[in-house]
Formats: sequence, structure tokens, C-alpha cells
Amino acid sequence: MVLDTKDWWIDTGATKHICGDKSMFSTYQEISGGEQLYMGNSSTATIVGKGKVLLKFTYGKELTLLDVLHIRDIRKNLVSGPLLSNKGFKLMFESDKFLLGLIHSDLCDFKSTPTRGGKNYYITFIDDCSKFCYVYLINSKDEALNMFKTYKAEVENQLERKIKALRSDRGGEYESIAFSKFCAQHGIVHQTTAPYTPQQNGVVERKN
Repeated sequence: MVLDTKDWWIDTGATKHICGDKSMFSTYQEISGGEQLYMGNSSTATIVGKGKVLLKFTYGKELTLLDVLHIRDIRKNLVSGPLLSNKGFKLMFESDKFLLGLIHSDLCDFKSTPTRGGKNYYITFIDDCSKFCYVYLINSKDEALNMFKTYKAEVENQLERKIKALRSDRGGEYESIAFSKFCAQHGIVHQTTAPYTPQQNGVVERKN
């Protein structure tokens, strides 16, 4: 039995759309002969019909699913992720962590040994969700804000998301009026660690 006949779950492993409630079908064709469908738990289920199901979202949009299989003993109504992808839909899944929700940053020097290009420092930006890291080589600490602007422009454009929060230590390069003003203008919450507690920004400290 379906636990909740109105709930639908996107299943990236399902090759067919499956529904357990016949009343949800807008068109319906019975299937006789005891045709079986192999399930993800290695069991089989009998297909009793198929047809079209119209899903209505709370924000007003509608989605029509074609060739939906009717299986009475399915526990959850399933939308096939692969079938949606084949139709041009982009699937995005989020948890309590999400891309650009929190960025960790730190600025370090090369201990009196500059790069061949004469760079004395590097600044890192790490996404808390994906742990993807950007590293920029800079000449001086006052370039930190410009590098953050460069990083912000690229990742927000590529990911079509906005940075929500930035976490850093209390280094002067992050505590400037210009840096604070930029974060405030773009709605970015700037989290700073307590003095002498690098563990509060452990993600980027371990990278360094």
C-alpha cells in the first residue's frame, strides 16, 4: 500500500514513473497478463495499468507524467529522475548544506619565499558543501577584497546561486571597512572566529 497517495518522490534509480493510486490518473489503460516490474529491492510487483498523471505544484506549475505505471502495492509514488533528465529537466538536490551557503576563507604568506612571479601571499576560498577550493596568488594583503569580488563573480555566475555567508579569522584584510561594506551591500553574513581559535575555521586551516 502507498503510505501517502498524494506524495511523490524523485528516484534517480527508477527507470519508470510509478503510482499506487488509480484516482490520480487522468488517462488510464488496464494491463492484464500479470506483467511484472523489477523493483530496487530485488522484488517484483504486478503492473495493473498505465496512463497519464498530472502533478500540481504548490507554486502553481503543473507537470504531466506520461506512461506512468500503476502498481497497487508500491509504498511510494515515484518520479523517474532519468526520464525527467531525458526530457531536459535539471535535477538539484539539497540538504542542510548547499552550494555557496558558507564559504571559508584564509590568507597566508609564503614565509619570506615569494613565488617566481613575486607573489608573497595566497588567499583561499572553500565552499563548505562541496569543499571545492579556489586559490589566488597576491602581492599584498590589501588585495583580499578584490580577490573575493573576483571569486564571488565567477562562482555565482557559474552556479546560478548567491553566496550566503563568509567565514574568516579576524585578520585586518577581512576587518576593513570596505570589506564589511561590500558584504553588507550583497547580503553576505560575515562570520569571524574568536581570537586564537583557528579550529573555528578548521576547513580552511586544514587546507593551508
